[in-house]
Amino acid sequence: MKITGWICAIMLLAGCGFASAQQEDTAGEKSAAAPPTRMTPELLWKLGRLGEAAVSADGSKIIYTVRRYELEKDQGKSSLHLIDAKTNGHSEIVENWKSVGSVQWAKSKNG
Repeated sequence: MKITGWICAIMLLAGCGFASAQQEDTAGEKSAAAPPTRMTPELLWKLGRLGEAAVSADGSKIIYTVRRYELEKDQGKSSLHLIDAKTNGHSEIVENWKSVGSVQWAKSKNG
């Protein structure tokens, strides 16, 4: 898959909370009712916001950030995700950080 395909995949992953967010009622409990048919400001705030992404030098891995907000607490938390482009494996490296800024790859002694 080309890098542009991976960027699209990252954008989809960032919004994965949308389906579950639609099925929560105002008390935060899951409901069996059909999801709303339109986007509301409340649903928009439940979506993860895709942050910065960086591709490793060899193109085998992609790292990116996602930020989620809690309106009731008036705060947000960030997470750091890694995709292995060869195996399509995805993992969340860090979750619930107060903030994650810029991401980039750095060379080490081991490559």
